[in-house]
Amino acid sequence: MPITHAKGVAYANKLMAAFAAGFAKNNHAETTAGFFADELAWDWSDGTTGEGKLSEIMGIMAKSWGAMVDSFHPLNTTTIVDTDRSILFISCDLIINITGGLADENNPVHNAVVFVVHLDGGGFFTKKKIVKWEGYWDQKNPGFGDAFGRIMPKLGMDAPVPPASPMPITAEAGEAYAAAAMAAFAAGFKNNNHLETMAPYIADKVAWNWTDRRSSGEGAKEDVLGPFAESWGLMVDSFLLPNPIVVVDTDHSVITVAGELVINVTGGLATENNAVHNDIAMVFTLDKSKKATKWDIFWDNNNPEMNAALAKVSAKLGAANCRCMFRTSFAYVSLVPLGTLIRYRSSSVDRLSANSSSVPNTVLMWFGIVLSGRIVR
Repeated sequence: MPITHAKGVAYANKLMAAFAAGFAKNNHAETTAGFFADELAWDWSDGTTGEGKLSEIMGIMAKSWGAMVDSFHPLNTTTIVDTDRSILFISCDLIINITGGLADENNPVHNAVVFVVHLDGGGFFTKKKIVKWEGYWDQKNPGFGDAFGRIMPKLGMDAPVPPASPMPITAEAGEAYAAAAMAAFAAGFKNNNHLETMAPYIADKVAWNWTDRRSSGEGAKEDVLGPFAESWGLMVDSFLLPNPIVVVDTDHSVITVAGELVINVTGGLATENNAVHNDIAMVFTLDKSKKATKWDIFWDNNNPEMNAALAKVSAKLGAANCRCMFRTSFAYVSLVPLGTLIRYRSSSVDRLSANSSSVPNTVLMWFGIVLSGRIVR
């Protein structure tokens, strides 16, 4: 079920305020009441992973971070709203104070954090609730070890021994990957050659989960970057992400990148120049060779500025026999010489005349390519 961008940002702000409020009295179950579904899944960088009842994850929280931290201050928060799928990507610089409830302790620690929350459909009279809660941060942050090393003996406990990392990466190496991969991604728009520019950063076999795909995919990198050349690679000639926030999960080699983005939608036409602002977030999960085997991208697929630019340029490309397809809010328009409209309803495929009055004017996003009557997804 969709959510508007404004409602998504408001939801994220209220969630973070309620979550922060829970640290003063270690009562997150109370302060966040109404935000989480009765049953949900969770996956955090500290190894807390599972699915079950809300009381289970709240119990874990109360015996771990809730017990050790007395204040939680998110700064420079960026929220990317996947409006089609009701997914909120919340990234921030974070200051927490680790005290263990001891009045004489004061150990502020800076550690950027990302929460990705997946919302359910909600109801006519009920608000959406979180059914999946992902959390990414650097669990190897030295500030954690220093603070716990001072506090735990006072509590009559041994300082925790960090477990072996399942897929380790240093924070520096993760940040270097993010910088290089995003530079390569941006460079690919100049000559529409992302398969070439991203080759050092994406594994031969990769799973992807992008906002403009109704479902996730998995296969050869050509399966995602090949069609990309017929969609975003074709339509965009520049990609500027000047100040991204990078968070590195050093235990699992997960790297998140988020920030304010400006793209220029031209369709390769010298007469077009349509700069569009739309925030974006990417999540790269790396293997031992430090290439991404999972690649998630989130953005607002219903950004009106973006849609207007795509519609304007697509109309001009349609006259030039453009062989690309963009998803409309309820249909798929293929800009081919025959001007067919492909509309998806469950597993069925209908064809309508491009001259039909039911063809919408707003063009939103790529979904597939029509080749010889087949749909390549």
